[in-house]
Amino acid sequence: CFFENTKVIEARCWSNARRKFFDVKEKAVHAKWFLERIGKLYKIEEKLKEERVEFKWSEEEFYKKRLEKRQESSKAIVIEIEEESIRLKNSGQFTPQHPMSGALNYAFNQYPKLKVFLENGQLPLDNNLTEQSIKSLVIGRKNFLFVGSEEGGRWGADCYTLTESCRILGIDPREYFQRASSGLHNGEDPKKLTPYALKAEISAISKNH
Repeated sequence: CFFENTKVIEARCWSNARRKFFDVKEKAVHAKWFLERIGKLYKIEEKLKEERVEFKWSEEEFYKKRLEKRQESSKAIVIEIEEESIRLKNSGQFTPQHPMSGALNYAFNQYPKLKVFLENGQLPLDNNLTEQSIKSLVIGRKNFLFVGSEEGGRWGADCYTLTESCRILGIDPREYFQRASSGLHNGEDPKKLTPYALKAEISAISKNH
């Protein structure tokens, strides 16, 4: 597994977990209970986003507030969901072929990774934004089937990642690549040349043009 050989911590998507229960809600009454609880997690997140706008929190303040709220409210809901899935999984109510078994098994196997967001205010509840960002790549992947080499594929992935990060941060990718390339050429620390690290500087450059 990729994550076993790196320091990267894998976080799973609550939207995917929700979808498993949504798909079986007409066939298993218990699924509606899970949808309601997961809905509460999303309501907490939406409320925090509204408060961020209302109180004009900085990114750091928002992440801190979100972590506090997750520990205060979301954690108990997640534990409740986990305990109920374990109870139902062990109850013998559903055959292995029952649609609910698939939803329960998916959630049960992913809980350690589904709970990662509770310990980090910077992490979103799901990866919907990422999926939206790579939509153009997915649609066009047949065009990139033969990228020339494995190394070429890695370069392409890096470029897409940086470009989409710029788009999400609202900065001009062209200005970013010019600044980052110059910084690398001059021996600057690559960690200080990410789109996030250069956001303020690139925004200022764009305003002056």
